[in-house]
Amino acid sequence: MFGLANEQVVDVSVIIPVYNDERFVAECVDSVRRQKDVALEIICIDDGSTDGSAEVIRARQAEDPRIRLLVQENAGPGPARNRGMEVARGRYVAFLDSDDFYLGEDALAKMVRFADAHGLKMTGSKFYISDNGAVSWRKNHYGVLGLHYDGRIYDYRRDLQKVIVGFTGFVISLAMLRKYDIQFPHFLRNEDPVFIVKALFHAGKVAFIDADLYVIRNYPREDRNANDCAITAIVSGCREIVEFAARHDLLKVFCHELDVIEYNYPNIILKFFNNQMMSDLVEINHVATSYAGMKKLSILARIESAVHAACQNPNAFSERIEKLVSSRQQFYLYGAGRITQYILACLKMRNSLRRIKAILVSEAEDNPAEMDGVPVFVFEAAKNLSRDDPVVIAVGYHFIREIEEKLMQAGMKNIIVLSDVDRKMLRERFMKIEM
Repeated sequence: MFGLANEQVVDVSVIIPVYNDERFVAECVDSVRRQKDVALEIICIDDGSTDGSAEVIRARQAEDPRIRLLVQENAGPGPARNRGMEVARGRYVAFLDSDDFYLGEDALAKMVRFADAHGLKMTGSKFYISDNGAVSWRKNHYGVLGLHYDGRIYDYRRDLQKVIVGFTGFVISLAMLRKYDIQFPHFLRNEDPVFIVKALFHAGKVAFIDADLYVIRNYPREDRNANDCAITAIVSGCREIVEFAARHDLLKVFCHELDVIEYNYPNIILKFFNNQMMSDLVEINHVATSYAGMKKLSILARIESAVHAACQNPNAFSERIEKLVSSRQQFYLYGAGRITQYILACLKMRNSLRRIKAILVSEAEDNPAEMDGVPVFVFEAAKNLSRDDPVVIAVGYHFIREIEEKLMQAGMKNIIVLSDVDRKMLRERFMKIEM
């Protein structure tokens, strides 16, 4: 009745991550169930939904044994798809988002037959968009002008390096994905370009056929890029693709990802930049220099300029810290990590490093003997320590109380804990960029 495959033969495992899509998931799953002449399984991964999504799927599972429902705590679409691939039994996998749906009822069958006949690891389909119920062909979805859907076989290196989206439009050999350990990275965003670039590279030869498979639903949704977690993930994804492209000499892919950083997202990167973004951008810059002989990325130059300008701002710190930094009083810093590095960078630009008497740490192991010329001492071993001079605790949140209690027990009379304002300032404005 359903074209259910036996244990030995499943043509396609359709993997659907689901998170709070109760209003769309029924149409999504039903569109897969209508696929004809193909042995398939439908793997739904409920990714910690808090609405009725799982119940909608269970109702269909009760009447269609091809449906499998996995439930997990919220981890994001990438980990959910990876879990689906772990349990999949199909010769091919296809990915479907729970707010989208399939169009042509024979699309998967066409793609499987073509892939089998030509020995292809990946076969692509047409993309459509649904706008208020009106479905239209999204001709240039893959980003390659003049792409033909007539079954001609393309060489990825020569013809398709511009394809960095559209992973849901393919059927993909599951054996190939497992052989090369191709998975989705655990990023909030930009996990799919990393996956599709690796899959296309290892597939080598790819064809697109006249199969009306995938429909993207267009509806109002929040801007998922308007926060630091999202833009951090985007930069991390770009780094992974840049490194992969350089290793395999994929120059067009490499250049595309640099354009994403330099032209698509520079302003939002400047708005939200943080430790992880700085680390990724510096590594991207290193690859750009070694692989393509490029000079410093312009986004890094802009960040350095912004940092320098911020360091000239006399009101950059909260009032208490600013008063201390601007006075002639000397003080100690407790901690030799990132926060201290940022404070040193700020004071260095103000020519005020002499304000710091010493940097105190809990143990000598893994800590330097000095930082920017300021000596580093183990607190318990520090001699001639003035109990009256201020001590600014510059450590992570988890260690603040422990350090504060230690200083109080030692009789330190003026202990200063950085406020959230100071931490935010240091994270966003005073990052020390080591090139």
